[in-house]
Amino acid sequence: MSLFLTNDEAGRITSQHANSPTSALLSAMEARVRQRAAAPGLSDASATTDWWHHAAEYLTDAALVHALRPDPNSNAWLRSSVLAIVRRPLSDWAGPPFRGFDGKYLVGSLETGHLTWGIAVALDLASDLFTDAERSEVASVLRTNGLIPCRRYLENTNFCHNWNCVLLAGFAVSAAVLGDDEALAEAISWFPLAADHFQPDGSYGESLQYANYAAYSIILAREAIVRRSPSASLTLEPYARMVHWASQALFYRKPLS
Repeated sequence: MSLFLTNDEAGRITSQHANSPTSALLSAMEARVRQRAAAPGLSDASATTDWWHHAAEYLTDAALVHALRPDPNSNAWLRSSVLAIVRRPLSDWAGPPFRGFDGKYLVGSLETGHLTWGIAVALDLASDLFTDAERSEVASVLRTNGLIPCRRYLENTNFCHNWNCVLLAGFAVSAAVLGDDEALAEAISWFPLAADHFQPDGSYGESLQYANYAAYSIILAREAIVRRSPSASLTLEPYARMVHWASQALFYRKPLS
């Protein structure tokens, strides 16, 4: 049983009627994964961003499909992609060159957070694709290239924007998957700071796009923490109220006059 998908959850998803919204979403995800798996490497013809910026989505989609509807080609793509990222140099975990990595001491960036949670979720949902030695290798690199650099950012940040939320997600997800109780306690202590990026009514100081990015990251961090530590009391306020702010922004139209 994995952290992010219990046997009961898997059963409820796969037992849904073929025309249900859940089945439709899963089928759409499966189609995307199979299309991506048809091309070698971390990008396919549909990619419009550098590999850092879609790796987490591609990995987590493929990991969930593996857990629910495994397919030999998709499994092979996921396994090779995880190992390829794990075996890339540390500089690639820093993100593009403009992040300014000096080649020695990595302080996590947005790309670090993405890769960290992408690899962690793949390890959790698809651990059976790897040998014992490979699982140990993935876990070791996840800690040194992911969890620890994310911690370095969170320990030293003076910024109050979505970076805190994204790096917290990478840190919390990897801590939960690795079973690192000390790191998980740190994630719990940092969680209120991340949630406080939102105003009490759910609004956010930047655009809707940035707000969605921050909220998604906070929700992912919370999910990882409470699944590993169910007794953790982590609020859904105020970021869950973002839906009210977003609906007003998206549906309200000013008079033409």
